[in-house]
Amino acid sequence: MIFQITITILGWLALMVVGMNLIGMLVRGLVLTSEVKKLIAKGDDAFKKVVAGFYRSSEERRVNVIAIVLTVIYLGVLLYFWNIAVVAVAILIMIARVPDLLWEMRHGGVSSNSGVRADVVSRPNALNGKYDATKNQYGLNIDIGNPTYNSRIGSGLLLRANLADAVIAAAERNGINILDPEEADVLSEFVIAMTREGKSSLRTFRNMPAIYMLTLLVDFAALPLLWYALYVFPQV
Repeated sequence: MIFQITITILGWLALMVVGMNLIGMLVRGLVLTSEVKKLIAKGDDAFKKVVAGFYRSSEERRVNVIAIVLTVIYLGVLLYFWNIAVVAVAILIMIARVPDLLWEMRHGGVSSNSGVRADVVSRPNALNGKYDATKNQYGLNIDIGNPTYNSRIGSGLLLRANLADAVIAAAERNGINILDPEEADVLSEFVIAMTREGKSSLRTFRNMPAIYMLTLLVDFAALPLLWYALYVFPQV
């Protein structure tokens, strides 16, 4: 019995890790594609030229296709080595992850650390007011509505700052007035969409609506279901 429980817990953890990464890859790709399409529809020709320099719809579609193929292979492997009940548990875990993943992407921040934050606030575009020309500061104003997740590398905020600088430079080359809030806001939304990580601190999770947190309970409910799929279902 102890052996069965141990195997079930390890299997559950494996399904959680693999399933969440696969569904995360797919959802993030689909959300990015949708967001960029909406921004392109809002922007003018100059904005579309800027976007073309940083976003390739064909590449994003390729990523989405890869995510779907990997998911099918993953479920096929589970069916080959185990049974349809295990596949059902794996699908349940992935589906349950979608609501809170979408919430995290919308309200979460990016990885950061004190060194990266100091670098961002001392950059020329921060000092000359170009970041502040938008209502959300390209997602770089970590003190107002843009939470960060502390990490040793802080790569998320650094990547966002680098992209913001590159987008600002490209926009200026295409004649866009990046000090005009209306034009700058669209650029800012594009930068945020391209670099969204969905990192959530404990404080951010406290603000998560209960309906999203309930989906986490589904993942825990998958644990006894997996035990049933592994040790009871084959005997039925």
